Amino acid sequence: MVGKKDAKKDDKRELALQIYFQVQNIIGAKNVVKVYRFTGTPNDDGYLSDPASAAAISTALNPQAYKDQYAAFINSPENYSLPRRIFLGAIFSF
Repeated sequence: MVGKKDAKKDDKRELALQIYFQVQNIIGAKNVVKVYRFTGTPNDDGYLSDPASAAAISTALNPQAYKDQYAAFINSPENYSLPRRIFLGAIFSF
């Protein structure tokens, strides 16, 4: 029968528990993998400081909001490698 143990046999099974903790990029470095050609930096393409774009910025409804939103848009996470990651887990085997 399935699931029924014979009482006469000495059935010893080992149980094991492994706990692990893994940290990648422990110091939280921003490893740059891609930069903009005009400025050579990963978070600025030069549009906001270009004199030719000053007219577009000044005619915006809120020029400061325009600058802030453009800077947030241009600072792409694809320009950096993976951030700090922490893994905690357990493996139970029997």
